[in-house]
Amino acid sequence: MSREQFEVFLNTLCQGLGVKFDDIAEFLVLRYTAEDTEEEVVEMIALDILEGDVEEELAMAKKFESVLLDPLMIELFECFDRNNDEVIDFKELAQGLEKFEVPFDETIKAAISALLLFDDNESRGLDYVAFARFMLSFSAAVGAPFKTLAPTFLELCEADEDASEQGQKLQRIKSKALSDIQEEFNEEIDIVQTANDARCQALFTLADLDGDGRIDFKELALALKKYVPSNGVSETAAVAAAMLLAYDDDEDQKLDPVEFAHFLNKFCAIVGSNWHELADFLVVASLVNSSDSMDIAILNEIQPVVVQSKKA
Repeated sequence: MSREQFEVFLNTLCQGLGVKFDDIAEFLVLRYTAEDTEEEVVEMIALDILEGDVEEELAMAKKFESVLLDPLMIELFECFDRNNDEVIDFKELAQGLEKFEVPFDETIKAAISALLLFDDNESRGLDYVAFARFMLSFSAAVGAPFKTLAPTFLELCEADEDASEQGQKLQRIKSKALSDIQEEFNEEIDIVQTANDARCQALFTLADLDGDGRIDFKELALALKKYVPSNGVSETAAVAAAMLLAYDDDEDQKLDPVEFAHFLNKFCAIVGSNWHELADFLVVASLVNSSDSMDIAILNEIQPVVVQSKKA
């Protein structure tokens, strides 16, 4: 291998490893001899980097394990978990953070962010491990290690709430506000999860007969007729018109994938079920049941009236 070829080889190697040559030059000189082939060099570098990654991961895992066993972390979790169900929901998290003297509006933002970032099992709350991860992140944002801040956190969390009449009234108002926000947040999460479900995406594709990426009144009515074939076309058309009116957020007389997911969640609730219980049935019904030509003709006549009334 010529000098130029060896230089190309080293540059390619560094690019593949995501490092600069200056960062590993001394390492290469000290670690490898001229007797090594280029295949051996690549293999040994990869193994060293892999070993370094593994050691770093193990060190982090060991450190996190000590955090999980920290009595202060356990006490803090119990303090946040007001209903003792071993999961801290949005409202509990926001109420706990407010005790840290965080402004009320900021507690709402922090609680929503925490659930979006750390709720890996989609439980709408933080279990103990997720809570510990959040507290480490929160402590870092404050600017100090958790061990340093933990006693203060616990002291604030266990402090008595304002027992005055005005203080209690304010707490009731905040509690109601948090409950309303939690309900809206859970609904939004439901919609996102349904929209990301492959079965919802399949139903959308099956309903989107013209393939324009939107579901209009006629397409929605035909889909509903497949879901509930026992209903007459007039009843189905009325339901489709009502659903389009309710869930067409951008008012383009059609449902996009997210709006369609919202509609599906509501439809499942109306029939006394939920998306996860009904999804497979809806997919099968869409595939098995066919649209009647007479129903299509009737819906074609109705559609202009529905669209015009929605514009009005």
